[in-house]
Amino acid sequence: MDALVLTVQDEGVGIQEEELNHLFKGTHLFSRTGTANEQGSGMGTALVMEYMKLFGGSIEVQSVHRTQNPQSGTKVHLVFPKYEYRGKG
Repeated sequence: MDALVLTVQDEGVGIQEEELNHLFKGTHLFSRTGTANEQGSGMGTALVMEYMKLFGGSIEVQSVHRTQNPQSGTKVHLVFPKYEYRGKG
């Protein structure tokens, strides 16, 4: 499949595996204190998932939590389907 993939990567605390399994199921909002003690609402993940559904795309997440490895972090791939513009003329 031809697609455009936008990847966002950080070196933060990571996401625990049990949370990854529920990340996009819409049943939980996840918000954890980050590496700079910042706090989120947990709404960003839900909003991104809804937008990706509208675009016909998907989200892939890879993460290593700091309890598993000191080189923790998360990588998020936003996969957009190829779109060919067929305008007038």
